[in-house]
Parts: sequence; structure tokens; C-alpha cells
Amino acid sequence: MWHHVSCLLRAPILAVTLFRGLARHGLRVPLLPAKTNIGSRNRMAIVMRTTKVTKESRLSSGCLGKVSREPNATFRKQVVDKKMLTIVVPVYRQWQMVEKLLERLRSQTLPVDRFRIVLVNNEQDFDASGFVKGNVEVLECRTPGSYAARNLAVDRWIDETLWFVFTDADCQPENDWLEQLLAAIDDCGEDPGLISGDVVMVPSEPHPGWAEIYDLVKGIPQREYAGRGFGATANLAVAADVFRHIGAFDAAAFSGGDRLFCLKARRHGYALKYQPLARVHHPARSGFDEVLRKTFRVRGGQIIRSRGWKRWARVAYALAPPLLPLKRLWCRRDQPRRYRLIAVVMQCRLWMAEMPEIYRILKGGPAERR
Repeated sequence: MWHHVSCLLRAPILAVTLFRGLARHGLRVPLLPAKTNIGSRNRMAIVMRTTKVTKESRLSSGCLGKVSREPNATFRKQVVDKKMLTIVVPVYRQWQMVEKLLERLRSQTLPVDRFRIVLVNNEQDFDASGFVKGNVEVLECRTPGSYAARNLAVDRWIDETLWFVFTDADCQPENDWLEQLLAAIDDCGEDPGLISGDVVMVPSEPHPGWAEIYDLVKGIPQREYAGRGFGATANLAVAADVFRHIGAFDAAAFSGGDRLFCLKARRHGYALKYQPLARVHHPARSGFDEVLRKTFRVRGGQIIRSRGWKRWARVAYALAPPLLPLKRLWCRRDQPRRYRLIAVVMQCRLWMAEMPEIYRILKGGPAERR
């Protein structure tokens, strides 16, 4: 029953997918706008511990072109004296959490000379220069959005790293996080690709409230995401060669840009590997307002990013009863039955609260970005 009803609700989206497939074979239909490449307009970068970045991105200008899918041995020989990993953390109104993140990164079992940390300040009215020390760099990104911030860091360090590792300001990596990612990278051989790690949701107290229980049950199921071909940037490693070949994240996206990027990489022949031993801990959102903001951000990003038929298909899916999300929450057998029941009730409440926000977005309002 669940399956048949959910299939009916997803029919508009499946129809759009069919039309896009036909378009690849010559049928002209409206498609999504082209993605923004690294180094897109309105880019402004300042490296606070060195000098202002003034050169134009070679990725955006096309000087690098498309690399061969064959192993780039020459490039790998050139980076012997360069950082193996560049950790990228976009920060927007979460600077109070950054110091704890940096403490966990300093305690990594991987030697500090093997990686650099790049914090990307996505706020115009915050001075982040105090965080610059040791192997920590700070970039200023005036273009709003976490994916624009990540693109800026990739653009800055693309020639001086082999792999980019993405996480969020509110995440707490385990001490062997980077070492486990490197172990997975070694298993990939010479061919670059993508690696996602586990994200463990943690409560703030022994007896969490309803909003926190909902976030614990929903979580960020990286194993499930990997089975569907993508990973969340809360714990995702991407080879620099992938960016050279397919370009950057969609800088206009406030949510879901990681999924779009990973699926695009898969279409270009790159593999995604899931490494469950590379873990970061993510605090569950403790208030209903926090959960609601994330819901608005995800839904608003989907609607604004869509065009034509796909936008209205997204709207129809959002307004329909959330049977598929309810099924996924109830089927989380690793959670207590009481938690799953609370999560189901919370999902229904969020669904009803979404409707005014969808109307506001359709009237031309901006999407939530927190």
C-alpha cells in the first residue's frame, strides 16, 4: 500500500525525469539552467594570513580544460611536497562551534603536515581573522550559500592538494577520521573519485525533546545515500581531479548541491565509496524552530532551483501527504519504537508548517539559508 501510493505521488517527478532522458536523445524540452562553475561571478576571496587572491580561476576560464580519465601520474608526482588533504569548512553564524571543531582536528592521528584547514567565512559582518593559526587558513566569501563558499576554497587550493575533505562547522570528527579517509583513498588506487563517511547524530542530553528525537531518527543516513549514488558534505572527500573534470558545486544552491554534484560525478564515470569507519558526530537539532528552518531551507532550495514542469512537480510532491518520508522514519529499526512514533508525528507537523513557506517562495520570496 505504502509503495503504490508513494509511486503515484512521485509520478510527476518521474515524468520530468523521462523528458530529460528524451532530451539527451534530441527532444527539445525545458531543462535546468546550467550549473555555476568554480570562480563564478561575484567571487571575492581574501586569504587572511597571506595575500589577497586576485587571479582569475583557471577552472572558470577553461585554461585547465577537461582532464583525461586516465590516472594523472604527472600531477601526482608534482604534489609530493604539497598537502595531501585540504579540509573545507563553510561557516555561517556558527563561529561559536568552530573552536571545538578545530580542537578535534588538531587531535587527529594524521600528522598536521599532511593536511590544511580552510574556514570559509560566509558572513559579511564577522571578523574571522582570530582563527588563523598553524595550518588554519580563512577565506572570505561574499556570495551567499555554503556551496559557493566550498567552491571558493576549491578554487584557491586546487593546485596544491590531492583531495578535498568537506565537513560542517557543527560536526565533531573522531580522532582517526582523516586516517580512515586516507585508508579508503589508498583502496581507490590511482583512479580519483569520491568517498563518504559516516555521520553519527548525537543528542544534547539523556532525555531529548520531540524535535531532537525527530532529528535523531531522520539523521544523515550516509550508507543509504551512498547506495543512491551520493554523499552529504557533512562528511565527504572529493579528489581534486574530479573538480578539474566536471567543474564545481552549484553555487546557487542553498541545499542539495552535494547530491547534484555527486550524481554528476557518477555520470562522468567516477565511483563513490562509503567508508563507515571515517566518522563525524553531528549534534541533533534541539528546537522545533531549528528543525523547521532546515525543512524550509531544503524545500525552498528544491523549488527555487527547479524550472518549468519540474518546479510544479516539486510543489505537488511537497503539498501531497508525506507518505514516503513517514515510511522511511517508521522503518528506522535501529531506533526505539517510541522515537519512531514521535518522528512520524513531527513529520506531519512539519508538512503542515511547510505550506505557507511554499506559498511565500512561489510569490518570489528568498529561500531560507540557515
